[in-house]
Amino acid sequence: MRGDLDHYPTESELIYKYGFSKIEVKEINELKTNNKKFVKLLLTSEKNSPLVYYNAPKFTMGFLGGQDLIRNSSMNNFSDYRNSEIINGFIFSEIESSLAIEGVRSTRAHIEKINDLNYDDLLEVNDIIIKNMLLGYDYVKDNDITEENIYELYNIISRKSLKESERLLPNNFYCHDDVNIVNSAEIVVDRGVDHVLIPKLMKSI
Repeated sequence: MRGDLDHYPTESELIYKYGFSKIEVKEINELKTNNKKFVKLLLTSEKNSPLVYYNAPKFTMGFLGGQDLIRNSSMNNFSDYRNSEIINGFIFSEIESSLAIEGVRSTRAHIEKINDLNYDDLLEVNDIIIKNMLLGYDYVKDNDITEENIYELYNIISRKSLKESERLLPNNFYCHDDVNIVNSAEIVVDRGVDHVLIPKLMKSI
């Protein structure tokens, strides 16, 4: 496997991009569940196989070092990111990247401008989407991750930006149909979790 990858390939990538057979992929997954170098989590995939991660110092030390940085450094001075130009810069860049994935064009300067405008003054759908994302960051900063809070976050991010046919069904926390992940050419590159299994998998988390 190439050493310059920025992510671990999905099963579909292993098969269609790197030439592994389905039997080989199955054998790889079985090897990981039996190899002591892989830590087993108390979670399972949608196919009911255990989730694991590679227990390498490069990964674990980087993670622990990041925790120490946050706990012990002057980064804590920026915890209220609305008052921090540096943290706002990170947030605006992240929103710009997320919008690009969704096909919405914007710039950091425009996102910063939207940040200072009142919600009721926004007329363009793209501007409403940007404002929703900014409000979403505010929400997750002050709330724990629970099913109810994820649903509230969905309501914040989707406000005035989705057609009625695109919204969740009433009293549904999650999608009521399967989701395809497409690239900029509208080609399906991956698929989401079987929507029937989402409630079970979320509760296990």
